[in-house]
Amino acid sequence: MFSRGGFGMVRFVFSDRLKGTMAKKKYSSDLCRQLELAANDPSLEIRHRPTRYENGTVLPIEITGVFPAIEGKAELTVDKFLGGGFAGQVYRCKLTGLELPEPIPGLEEGKLYAVKIVIPPSAFSRWFRNTTYWLAFQGPFSSQVNHGACRAGLLWQKLVRRASLVKFGRETAVKDAYASFWDANLNAYGEITEWIEGRMWHLEADDNITKRFDWKNINLADTGSPEFVDKRRFMRGMVELMHEMGAPEFARQYEWSTMKSQPNCMKRTDTEDGGLCAIDFRAGLALLPWLPMSPGDFKLILNGLKRGALVQFDRCDLSKMEAYVASHPEVFEDVQPMIDELKIQDRAYRRSLLDIYPPWPAPDLRPWVAEGCNCRTGGRLSGRRLDRRSLCRKTAQGWLALRTLPPAGRGSRTWKNDPPTMGQQGLPQACLRHPDQASLFQARTQGPCRT
Repeated sequence: MFSRGGFGMVRFVFSDRLKGTMAKKKYSSDLCRQLELAANDPSLEIRHRPTRYENGTVLPIEITGVFPAIEGKAELTVDKFLGGGFAGQVYRCKLTGLELPEPIPGLEEGKLYAVKIVIPPSAFSRWFRNTTYWLAFQGPFSSQVNHGACRAGLLWQKLVRRASLVKFGRETAVKDAYASFWDANLNAYGEITEWIEGRMWHLEADDNITKRFDWKNINLADTGSPEFVDKRRFMRGMVELMHEMGAPEFARQYEWSTMKSQPNCMKRTDTEDGGLCAIDFRAGLALLPWLPMSPGDFKLILNGLKRGALVQFDRCDLSKMEAYVASHPEVFEDVQPMIDELKIQDRAYRRSLLDIYPPWPAPDLRPWVAEGCNCRTGGRLSGRRLDRRSLCRKTAQGWLALRTLPPAGRGSRTWKNDPPTMGQQGLPQACLRHPDQASLFQARTQGPCRT
């Protein structure tokens, strides 16, 4: 209701009832579950696919340990949805069930864990992330759908955690990683990592802010911003460590100048020393030279060009990593199986992408293509033709050129009277780490896996 007051002003008079109807509604997980049940009516031809999980959701999953790589079954109960960004959505979950032939150190039933599923809950975030990644590497976002990418990222996190003994004198400087899994509901890989109790730095009143400009050398007791300075030093140490290990693109997660990396470090409150801890090793966006998104990106782009990397995401130098490991044998002596798996998974991951930007191809890539291994991965040639060992380089190049012709592109995937041998559906088993992925790729591509 409203009435006209003096001086021609309109005065609104809201009743209590009107205020009640305009009040902000509280988010209800129970209501979301009721709507989900209605949307998943068995009589519907197209079922509702969730974009994220509500509190209390139970997730039965098959897991593979990071180190050791033991396979088993687990049950996670979502305790709280923590939010999501370009890299994925994060939950605090309770491990309510665990079946393993051997124990995985750190995984215990009844404890809380951080769970990240590598798909954003927002449709726009998914589109923007996938578009920038496709422009960089001409493929789908690998950490979401590629087993090698998922495993390689976790193995790197585990290695950096071990290397933090050398750099910081403690493993608690890096969050631990326990297992990976495939989520068939969201169609994405996920990871189970250590739950860190901690906080960001305190908001500190600094009467002499210019002192902290010399953050590399100033004594923490002489500045009004001790936590600010300490965090900047720690993040710089993380960047130096990953560059020493041959992972400069992983170091992008801890570059201070990007102005968005600070939340990737927390001050622990669950340990006696209360030190800082690096908690995020999954980049969300590829770095394109024509699309810098922060002041620090300009420097990163120039440094990447010096290395011969036009685009950046998570590429690494395994030879440099091996040299670092060899220089500290006492620290890495018991993790050699993990290093061996990293080499295998990283190679499989890199070979699954077209990646047209490197200035020169890998020296062993050309014979690998000429032998038809790329055709075998795509399931486009039968074993009988490959066994003839007669696929010369020109033949392979001509066959690949056929795919650029719309009428012949799909037909060239199988040759006359020679169906693929990668399963009756033409699905390449090399592309599919988890059996649930077969139905996903078959539904989306109706043909060979498009990695």
